[in-house]
Amino acid sequence: MMFHGLRHSLDASAPCGDAFLCWREGPLWTICLVDGLGHGAEAALAAEAALTEAARWKALSPGDILSRVDDAIHGSRGAAMSVVRIDEARRTLEHAGVGNIRVALFGDKTLRLDGRAGIVGNGFKPGAWPSLGWRDGDVLVLWSDGLDPYLKLDRLSLRLKGNPEALAERLIDQFSTRRDDSCIVCCLLGEALG
Repeated sequence: MMFHGLRHSLDASAPCGDAFLCWREGPLWTICLVDGLGHGAEAALAAEAALTEAARWKALSPGDILSRVDDAIHGSRGAAMSVVRIDEARRTLEHAGVGNIRVALFGDKTLRLDGRAGIVGNGFKPGAWPSLGWRDGDVLVLWSDGLDPYLKLDRLSLRLKGNPEALAERLIDQFSTRRDDSCIVCCLLGEALG
């Protein structure tokens, strides 16, 4: 698996309120992408607090990580957040998300995973979280609302999938709304094909 993430502040002189974190434990990779509500310094503090708390509970499932973060950042500005756990051995991924962080798996077809209504730090509805399979060469993309919600991979983007850094740069340039902070993480799952 290869991945790369980028983030851009709406105002180059202010901190970015969108952030991401990735870690690996054996065959399990976990990616968290968080958007502190609004933008600027307070949004950045909320995002940083969410990721710090997520890292404390990294052995838990994505849904349980979100619940712990929700409790820990209560009283802050709050955030939208998605947590994806990728199991390389079983070729599955599990997603838990609250708010408008977008997640899509691009392969033979495109599968979009939406977050639940709510704000991390202000509560959300509990329940089961989706799990799905993936194949070698599929591309997983997580992005904040600083990018178009209908982001898609065109032919040029698909040619870049073996280079997640170049793909992330292209997508953030192509789909940025330029109205908010933005963050994107691109992952090539398994082995690159053809």
